[in-house]
Amino acid sequence: MSSKPFQPGDRVIWWKQMPGGVYVFPIASTVLAITAKRVKIEAEDEEGNVIRHVLPQSIEHHVSSPMPTRKPPKPSEAGRSKRAGKGPDAGRSGPVVIRRDRRPAPERDEAREERILMEIVVDAYGEGERALGWYCYLNDRLGVPFRARCIEEREVSPLSVGEEVEVVGMPPERECEREILVSIRWEKRRLAVPLAQLEVIGADDETVEAVEDWSYWVGMGYRF
Repeated sequence: MSSKPFQPGDRVIWWKQMPGGVYVFPIASTVLAITAKRVKIEAEDEEGNVIRHVLPQSIEHHVSSPMPTRKPPKPSEAGRSKRAGKGPDAGRSGPVVIRRDRRPAPERDEAREERILMEIVVDAYGEGERALGWYCYLNDRLGVPFRARCIEEREVSPLSVGEEVEVVGMPPERECEREILVSIRWEKRRLAVPLAQLEVIGADDETVEAVEDWSYWVGMGYRF
């Protein structure tokens, strides 16, 4: 892979990882933005133009030929062990199921499952990569500020059921390694609270969908 850094507007090839296997295939894409650990691309997938947050090692600069001739990048040792059937989340880059302790699970939503798997945690193996995928997705989609209402009390949060707050952003990435938090205005300062305890009461459609995606993930009992 070229050592040339990626820049917004670059034409690249994304080596898309198929869930549950080692097969990858190249997809022509355009770089939209670069963060410390992910690259935001617009990919010309079979379902049309889609936005993805991918790992830098899964893309390469476009060459003159429409399809690169090099072999797909080798999966990491951790990725190989999972795809070989080792570990609790073997063979998948999507959600890992755990026991649900609070609200009943929502009905399975295939469209949402597909979006989560192919857009939010695409190419993600392990807790850190899944957490980063969610952080990038929400940080990009949430139209702050927006109004929200507390629907569940948590010991780590001062909010009461029914209390309304203004969400003003997301805390630093390191604060969301175990659970997604959002920043709210609270007594003249910013305070981070779990996004899962909030429902949107005033925001654009993209923000509503993103928050509901996370609520669905939590409600289904998935974890990073």
